[in-house]
Amino acid sequence: MSATQPNVVESAKQGNPKAIAALMSRSLKPKGIDIKAFLKNDCLNIFLESAEIPPQQALVNFTRRGIEDLGIQTIKTVKVHGRQTGSALPNWSEGFSLSSYIKPVIDDGGAIVVTSTVLPSRQQGQLAKPAPRRVAIAKTKPIRHDIAWMPIVAGGVATVGLLCLGGFTFWVRSAQSSAIAQAQDLVEKVGQSENPRNIQALKTDQENLQKAVNLLEEAPQLPMLNIGAFKTEANKAQAQLSALDKTIQAYEALMPELQNTLDQFSAMDSALDVGMNYRDYGNGIRDLKVVLDRLGRQPGAKDHLVYQDLEAAYDHYEFAYNVWNYYIESDENHKFFPASSSYGALLVSEYQVTSHEIVGQSYIYLDTALSTVWSAASQKVEDAQASL
Repeated sequence: MSATQPNVVESAKQGNPKAIAALMSRSLKPKGIDIKAFLKNDCLNIFLESAEIPPQQALVNFTRRGIEDLGIQTIKTVKVHGRQTGSALPNWSEGFSLSSYIKPVIDDGGAIVVTSTVLPSRQQGQLAKPAPRRVAIAKTKPIRHDIAWMPIVAGGVATVGLLCLGGFTFWVRSAQSSAIAQAQDLVEKVGQSENPRNIQALKTDQENLQKAVNLLEEAPQLPMLNIGAFKTEANKAQAQLSALDKTIQAYEALMPELQNTLDQFSAMDSALDVGMNYRDYGNGIRDLKVVLDRLGRQPGAKDHLVYQDLEAAYDHYEFAYNVWNYYIESDENHKFFPASSSYGALLVSEYQVTSHEIVGQSYIYLDTALSTVWSAASQKVEDAQASL
């Protein structure tokens, strides 16, 4: 036993809440339960907090036995509250009265009389009548005791009311602070997706904002007790959610047009796998331009990943058409064209097409150039399908 333990025990017997919490911690702290205690008037409040909801009956019984063994005379009632870590309010609360409590009385002479019912350990088991002990005399004239007690009772009622209000205020503000912190964590996640314009990413943001709004709406709210930042955070989260809801609704309204445009690009991709002549390919390019422009005129379409992927695919298809057209207009009789040409330089730098040395000159085969560019376009079409 440490040298300070007797002092802690004696202090606990005098009703010191910190000493009582320290004694309880010796048994409960190793089990992952934190203890806080404070005294309000003659009521001792004990808060037990752990990762899981603390077991109510076992801990109430443990607390009752321990405190009754201390024989505290100044504490009338004990309230035990159990709370899971992170919870704004107690998951359960239960109270009990102490038999060792001694209520002050005033005798006919106006003196406060205190009696002790706690016996030394060697006298336990013996019955003895407590001896009154006069500790204060304040009689100068006859006093009407019913009138004398009126301010005391009124003061007691007012004190209890203030204590209850103080406790309620504490819990309201604590719940609001917890709700604000959790809501801010959720709001910070919004827009952090790798593909923030993807509809699934937007719906994830929507879920996080809805959770934040729910947390703030479910927290206790009273105009006189609300902390300053509470209303600000609630309005901010609700405004973000409303704006995001409209964005998602607009995106969902685009789905038929997105699907139609994507189908035509996929049809072009499939046709190229089979084979197309120059004229059919040119007509196909014009058709893709028409549907892509029509999609781009829809509100919010250009911010959608599907549109952006299809626009990139079209740029590849159009570049392949220009390369093919350049080859035809150059009146070449072979299946290749100079790598030094403007299109040849782009194919080497942008598409990493390999040139070949023929008779001391660098050339690019037309089939290799077209298939490489079409492969890049096909990849963008697949990306658009994944984003839909």
